[in-house]
Amino acid sequence: MSEIIRINPKALAPPPGDRYAHVVRSGNLLWISGQTSRNQAGEVVGLGDTLAQARQINENLRIAIEAAGGTMNDIVKVTIF
Repeated sequence: MSEIIRINPKALAPPPGDRYAHVVRSGNLLWISGQTSRNQAGEVVGLGDTLAQARQINENLRIAIEAAGGTMNDIVKVTIF
């Protein structure tokens, strides 16, 4: 069985209440928690601006993936709500 590694990149706002990890790695698979448009300081970016929020979320996703040693080109599936 693969080791489970929890990753919380310093470049992302800490998870609320420190109850989960932004990224969980097991073997060569990553599970990334739902990302929001919060910046490193925890401030909402682009309030009322959907495009600005989407850009921040994409940046947060990139940070999370790279913290685990991957790249955006490694993404297989994304679910958006």
